[in-house]
Amino acid sequence: CLLRGATGRSVCTTATAPSLSYHLHVLYMQNSQESTEKALDLRQRFIETFNLTNTPNCSFEAGDPQPEREDMCPFEIDEQPAGPFPTAQYAFFVPIGHFSEAVRWIMNHRGTLDAFVHPNSGCEVEDHTVWALWGGNEWPLDPSIFSCESPGCVPSG
Repeated sequence: CLLRGATGRSVCTTATAPSLSYHLHVLYMQNSQESTEKALDLRQRFIETFNLTNTPNCSFEAGDPQPEREDMCPFEIDEQPAGPFPTAQYAFFVPIGHFSEAVRWIMNHRGTLDAFVHPNSGCEVEDHTVWALWGGNEWPLDPSIFSCESPGCVPSG
């Protein structure tokens, strides 16, 4: 899925890569009982607030933008560092139609936890770096793990 223009540069720009959906992450220190409890409590309150109690976990790869999907869903909790994240985290898939309410809620209720929101355009590096936003502390991420770098790209499992 790596696509480069004639200059060898990425074709991922805000003009060529529309946001197809979003992920909302909460990062926490897995070795801290207090941080873990706060994070799991926040996750449960988000699930209850957005009526996701009976919603199964997302059943698709995290890198799939799922532009046709209209409902939010939770991903599995990563209790240890995984993917680009250096610490424990969990995420929710957020369709464009729920972006404003979901981000407003998490930013207003995160307390001392760190929230990370990024678009899903197929340009995974830019999605997680240039086009992302943080509430709280910004954690260093490892973008070298991404395989998609072109608009609309879906990573192969």
